[in-house]
Amino acid sequence: MIRYRKTLLCVIISAIFLFTACKNNEESKPSAIHTVDAWAIQILHWEAASRLNATRAVERYNGTQETIAHEEKPKEGDVFLLIELKLEKQNFGNTTFDWERLYLEDAKGVQYNRHSNDSFLTIYRLPRIKAVPLTFGNNSGYICFEIPESASKSALTLVYKGIERIIRIPLSS
Repeated sequence: MIRYRKTLLCVIISAIFLFTACKNNEESKPSAIHTVDAWAIQILHWEAASRLNATRAVERYNGTQETIAHEEKPKEGDVFLLIELKLEKQNFGNTTFDWERLYLEDAKGVQYNRHSNDSFLTIYRLPRIKAVPLTFGNNSGYICFEIPESASKSALTLVYKGIERIIRIPLSS
């Protein structure tokens, strides 16, 4: 019972650290659903974070528990931009959702690609969308960009260059 309480306490503390590390300029709203290349794309939520923090309880071989802290920081002057997406294949065919066609664009037209390895999101209990080309089904979760802090305060647009057309989804507050 004591182990359960310690584990529960560690999970609660982790959640508090995670939510205090993430800062919203304003509350983000889900975007409209956009369709391109047989894929429906919707931004559910987004936020900028100067760092990600979490703790987890680890049981040692002798049965004692130890709390381990995790922290992920972007480069100096940058922030993580976390975007929760919902991607759904609308019809059959061999059209893939290719991450190389997706980028974030700031107000000056500078383009940012998805973080090269955002697998660290799972440590912070943020479900992550696989970084491989998607071929079918419903996919939802987070992706991460690392952008300059000044860019995070400007108008940002998620852009997907489809085969037939380009869609632009503004990140609205």
